[in-house]
Amino acid sequence: MVRCPKIPPHSPDLNPIELIWADIKRYMRSKFCTSIADIQQCVVDYHTSLSAEKCSSYIDHMRIVMQAVIEKNGGWSNM
Repeated sequence: MVRCPKIPPHSPDLNPIELIWADIKRYMRSKFCTSIADIQQCVVDYHTSLSAEKCSSYIDHMRIVMQAVIEKNGGWSNM
């Protein structure tokens, strides 16, 4: 019988969208938007830059994080 580690509920460690949110926040902060139109354009520009390679890197990172969580028996990965 395989035992699964306990996973913290709503763990940001195991939520891949958190990687994208962090990346888009970094991107937008670097653009110094001063209006709603700037923000909208920045989101469109970020979306355009979201390539298959970037998504693949998120998936690879999640594999590393999942292994760290498993090794900590469901605890935070600190990654």
